[in-house]
Amino acid sequence: MKQAYHSNALTNIHIRSEINDSNLKKSEIAQKFNISEPTVSKWKNIKKFEDKSSKPHTVHYSLSDLQKVILVQVRRLTWWALDEIVESVFPQNPCAKRSAVYGVFVKEKINKKQKIL
Repeated sequence: MKQAYHSNALTNIHIRSEINDSNLKKSEIAQKFNISEPTVSKWKNIKKFEDKSSKPHTVHYSLSDLQKVILVQVRRLTWWALDEIVESVFPQNPCAKRSAVYGVFVKEKINKKQKIL
């Protein structure tokens, strides 16, 4: 996968490896790449140059597993519109937002009515 860099990033994988392999003084490297000396020190001491993932470690869902099962069954039995399901199944539940219900339908691949051939 191609590495995408932030528009304000001063280093990339190639520059980081070049910093790590360089025999120049830290001040010379910092001046060459227009970065600070602490940044040079950081990349001198690291052996892995890839960026860390920004993906969350855990995902918190607003609907419980039981609520998801109920939504899926109602959808498969009735094929009501999304808004009708949200309003009728959980009228008093603030967690049952339209986007959360739609997300359940997308995950179960029931967000669109299937055409019968």
